[in-house]
Amino acid sequence: GAIDFLEKPYRATDLLDCIDTALSTDARQREERMRVKQRLDTYHALSTEERAVLDGIVAGRATKEIASEIEVSLRTIQFRRESIMKKFNVNSRAELVSLIVKLGESSP
Repeated sequence: GAIDFLEKPYRATDLLDCIDTALSTDARQREERMRVKQRLDTYHALSTEERAVLDGIVAGRATKEIASEIEVSLRTIQFRRESIMKKFNVNSRAELVSLIVKLGESSP
């Protein structure tokens, strides 16, 4: 897509500024696509058990509810949640949920 429009006659510095802006924008977009791809790869690499825990977290269920629902111990859920958070490099449930929601919005 177009970044900017130049009217003739244009100054060389205006053209160079537009090129610089376009290259910077492209670099940022490539970095964001790479981050999304890495996060999707991380998501797809989760075990079935980790995905079940993640689904519970995203649905807003408490740890005890998730444990009861998938019939495992509370400690197992805590361990899997910790593993998921390390894999996604997040520090809180809110940050994890936000990341997963954004992933869902950006995946094809």
